[in-house]
Amino acid sequence: MQTIASPGIKTIGEIQSTKNYDLFQDVLGNRKMCPHNLNRIRVSMLIKPLMSPILVNEFFQVIDGQHRLAIWKEMNLPVYFITVEGYGINEVHQMNENMKHWNLFDFVNSYADQGIEDYILFRDFLKKYGFAVRETLALLVGENKKYAERDLKRGDLKIVDSANAFKLADQIVEVGQYYKQYQRRTFINTMRHLFNHKDYNHSFFVHQLSKQPSALTNCFTIKNYLLIIEDIYNFQTRDKVRFY
Repeated sequence: MQTIASPGIKTIGEIQSTKNYDLFQDVLGNRKMCPHNLNRIRVSMLIKPLMSPILVNEFFQVIDGQHRLAIWKEMNLPVYFITVEGYGINEVHQMNENMKHWNLFDFVNSYADQGIEDYILFRDFLKKYGFAVRETLALLVGENKKYAERDLKRGDLKIVDSANAFKLADQIVEVGQYYKQYQRRTFINTMRHLFNHKDYNHSFFVHQLSKQPSALTNCFTIKNYLLIIEDIYNFQTRDKVRFY
């Protein structure tokens, strides 16, 4: 079919194809491939292979389309690509953030892989304690820090007091011997509230909890957690402490 020339259309880049899969490289800091996405694309390509070009920079680093590339290679199909000079990890982030494909952990991994110390510490914290990213962000940065998630995505994460965050996390984990749901977001935020309370003594609370190991149960609000913890904390004591 002959291409019809249309006024106002400008050619920016050309689609190329190759089966030389070794040409293509990963961008340092790009997220790890998702098995679910790979399988979804695999099934789609088995139904009908579509020409959906990937984007690479002048060094053949894949800016967008690493999952498609993997499946084309697996199926021995030609790779269709468009070269965009000057693109790198920042453009990878921007494209994926706009498409909402990246989650917060993807961004943490990306910046940690690039050697940024705050993100390496953040990832180590995640691995050590098993908290979710947002709970970890609250412990390391502070729940009230404006635009904390935006800063994390942009590579601007700053951890001010990591020693205190590790201390708080250790104390939360200590409660875990009596309360298996200690990683719940609401419970973590409750404990953060308690740590800032002038009358709270963590060692005493754990001691009191050991007397009633099944007393701490799941709650949907910080208020309800605090009321239960008050009862545990004040069990068989003369001077009652109020946390709410």
